[in-house]
Amino acid sequence: MPPSTTRDATMQSHMRKMRRILAQIDQHGPEHGLYEAVNEILLQVARMIESPDYDVSVHPQALLLIKPETEGESNDSASDTSSISYASSTSEKSAASDSDVASDEGSVSETQSGDADESDGSASAASIKTVKPSTSNTHAQSSNGKGKKRFPDFVTHLSFHLAHRRILFVHEVKRLPQGLTFTLGPRPTLRNNPEVFSAFTQDITQAQILQQVQFAFERYPLENQIRAMCIIGLFFEVLVFERDRTPQFDEYRDGEATSVYTSVVGPHHIFNERFTGYNSVFKAEWKKAADVKLKAINNLTKGERGPVAAEPFMQYDFDSEN
Repeated sequence: MPPSTTRDATMQSHMRKMRRILAQIDQHGPEHGLYEAVNEILLQVARMIESPDYDVSVHPQALLLIKPETEGESNDSASDTSSISYASSTSEKSAASDSDVASDEGSVSETQSGDADESDGSASAASIKTVKPSTSNTHAQSSNGKGKKRFPDFVTHLSFHLAHRRILFVHEVKRLPQGLTFTLGPRPTLRNNPEVFSAFTQDITQAQILQQVQFAFERYPLENQIRAMCIIGLFFEVLVFERDRTPQFDEYRDGEATSVYTSVVGPHHIFNERFTGYNSVFKAEWKKAADVKLKAINNLTKGERGPVAAEPFMQYDFDSEN
């Protein structure tokens, strides 16, 4: 069977599965009802963009943890052993870091409560105001000296040669507001579909996305750019955040404008108008994000190794890639 026919058959099977799943989901039901569909979407597009250069994985409810910084200790030393690192890692360093994270996870007391579901999609758009990041070197701490953590709905990762890992997207999922009914069609416009734009610019949504990104920057200290993908119903929007323009978590204050991203794409439909596949813009944003991370990896010193766990499930043969 020709490759094109194989791909078409695979997509037809996937879209049939998606239609069956979505037929069981109430448009305005609880947010968690969308997770099954979104998980299938992320996995499918991940397979579509994978290449010999990298693999894509989907991590539901990924832990983003900020350890409290003790005197004389840099926050970088507490970074997750599965996080991204431009520096080569020895097994001893990985073991120490892995032990730190494991012990800290058991002591974290501050968690983020479940996402607040929006009840009205007709709210006016949030005003845009650039927040200037502080030059302070302080890091987020909880009032009792323990760590803070957040659980994005999904995080997609890219894994490269020599075990390097990068964040592709932090994904935040929201239910469709009561005042908005979903139908397939052309790209939403502010003039014709103001309620779609209002859903994405809700203060609570913007603030939550910013927090997820702030935690991601803290936990992955050598990432300079992080993309957030907000999914509301079956619409999506991509926000790009740069480290040097994003305030640290401890610099954020309630009520402060949160539009600190450097670019935004969307909102768009996830699926094409005929529901035979994915919107070309949706696929292009995934490929664009992957290309940025691939370029960063290619700029590393040749042969530099990424971090590995102290006690991995499987041993990795680094020499096989040299």
